[in-house]
Amino acid sequence: MHLIEAILVDGMSTDATREIITEKYTSKYSFIKMIDNPEKSVQFALNYGIKAAKHENIVRFDAHSEY
Repeated sequence: MHLIEAILVDGMSTDATREIITEKYTSKYSFIKMIDNPEKSVQFALNYGIKAAKHENIVRFDAHSEY
């Protein structure tokens, strides 16, 4: 079991996001997974991500943000 996990919640994007994540990341790294957010809103995305999490501590990173 990894000490971290990365859960990417996709709002059914129509660009190449899903393919890039699948081909470059989830297929190579078992601690990265992508789940769907068919409602396409941040509130649902957060809930889906939290429900999918296996660890107790959660850090939120949003697209279109600077860190």
